[in-house]
Amino acid sequence: WARDIRVPTVIDVAREAGLTTSTITWPVMCGMDADYNIGEIWAPSENDDPTPYFAQADSPKAHAIFEKNKHMLNWMRTPPMDEFAAQCACDILEIEQPDLMLLHLSYVDHQRHFRGVHGDLDDAFAFVDSQVGRVLDALEKRGAFDDTVFIVLGDHGQLVLERMFHLNAVLRDRGYIDIENGADGTEAKGDGQIKLA
Repeated sequence: WARDIRVPTVIDVAREAGLTTSTITWPVMCGMDADYNIGEIWAPSENDDPTPYFAQADSPKAHAIFEKNKHMLNWMRTPPMDEFAAQCACDILEIEQPDLMLLHLSYVDHQRHFRGVHGDLDDAFAFVDSQVGRVLDALEKRGAFDDTVFIVLGDHGQLVLERMFHLNAVLRDRGYIDIENGADGTEAKGDGQIKLA
């Protein structure tokens, strides 16, 4: 949720400058005060109706766009989530051209995790390329393509590792830090404070 962010985001800075903004399934933006915000959220189980969860996360201007496209969702699964996100972006661009739009497509990331570092991702890249192409077509249709700056980001890379060093485990084992929560999500003993030697 955006309320958990402790510093100004790029959306905050843009809005302060008087710019219109949109975020579409962008991480940690649920409840963000963007003009058109469609959260990256899903219902607790795949059989639950996603509508009340998106209703809490999305901006009022985005509710109709969500309702129009929610049939595309298949819980948290990609590629349907990315198809939903791209269509929402296209619909927003039909209504208004935000000064800043953040669109998160996650299929390549999911397939990298699933297939591994050496897995063939040609089909995943082709799929994401097709979704970006739909958004670019919407910009061209609006006559805004030549006036738009595009920034493409990836959230992380991956390398084959043969050996890993977990510094926090060493610090914990030597008594320099106590861990507040265990790796399995259970509460661990300790105050979470760093002890200076």
